[in-house]
Amino acid sequence: IEVEVKVRLPDSTSHQKLSTLLSPFYNKTLLQEKVFFNGSDSQLSSNLAVLRLCFITTTATTANHCVLSLKAKPVISQGINCAQELEEPMGPTLGHACIAEPWQLLSITDSAIVERVKLEFGVSGLVWLVCLGGFRNLNT
Repeated sequence: IEVEVKVRLPDSTSHQKLSTLLSPFYNKTLLQEKVFFNGSDSQLSSNLAVLRLCFITTTATTANHCVLSLKAKPVISQGINCAQELEEPMGPTLGHACIAEPWQLLSITDSAIVERVKLEFGVSGLVWLVCLGGFRNLNT
């Protein structure tokens, strides 16, 4: 089980204090590029689900690996957001091809995530995937 904690810091001074406190545990910096997809009729977002490719780079030149993930069925309890998250490795070359042509994601036959997107959210046939774009961040 993975637990991810996100903390909103009020200012840069607080960030510096936290960075100093955590610096003995620093391992490495990862450059992440996250790209999001939805069904052509918003089937995923209307069901509070997120389909994402995450390219993770540890060198300055190319993505070392790529992960396909689906977050779904979020529940907020006592201010804490919990969601199911499935992750599967994907080759970076295929991942980039899916950004250029999102229909290629639906053609992957050995993916539990793709099967769930098709069956549970109805993204197949005349309904297709749309690339929504994304962002890059540093994860330290």
